[in-house]
Amino acid sequence: LQLSALFNAKIDVLYAAPSIAVEFIPYDYWNKSQDALSRQETISWLRSRVGETAPVHIMEGNPVSVILQMSNLLDVDLSVMGTHGWSGFKRLLYGSVAEGVVRNSQVPVFIARREPRPVRSVLAPVNFKNYYNAGFSYAAKLSLAINARLTALHVAQGNNPGAGHILSLRHLM
Repeated sequence: LQLSALFNAKIDVLYAAPSIAVEFIPYDYWNKSQDALSRQETISWLRSRVGETAPVHIMEGNPVSVILQMSNLLDVDLSVMGTHGWSGFKRLLYGSVAEGVVRNSQVPVFIARREPRPVRSVLAPVNFKNYYNAGFSYAAKLSLAINARLTALHVAQGNNPGAGHILSLRHLM
C-alpha cells in the first residue's frame, strides 16, 4: 500500500484459487458447503489488508493463467505477489506460481517472501545486457523514490562453475 501511495497507483487485488478440475491440490479451496462462507472470509481478510476501496477479484483456474489474464485485462503496470519459496520435492510437486508469472508476464513482477518492512537499500544485479537494463532502471527509480541506497552488483562466473567473482560493487546512492 505504501508503494502504491508513493507512486499514486491504483491497486486491484486478485485471489487466484486453483480449480480442482484443472489441477491436483492437497486441499479444497471452495468446498461446496462452505463456498459462500469461504469466499466471504477471503474477501474480508483481503479488505482488512487493503481497505474498502480497492477492487477485489476472486477467480478460479490455473493461478498462473488467471494472474496473467487479469494482468492484461486490467492493464496493470506492475504485478506484486508473494511466494512460498518452496524448493526440492514441494516445488516439483506443486510448482511455482511466482516463477510461472515472472517467466510469462508482459509487465514487471515484484516478488515478496516476507511481511513488508522499511527498505533502506536496494540491490541491483547487472550484467550489461539489454534485459538487465530494465531491472536496473526500476531499481534506480525505486531507490530514488524511497530514498534508499542503490547497490549495483556485477558478478562474473570463473572457470569453476558455481563460483563467482565480484567485478564491481558500487553504492550509487
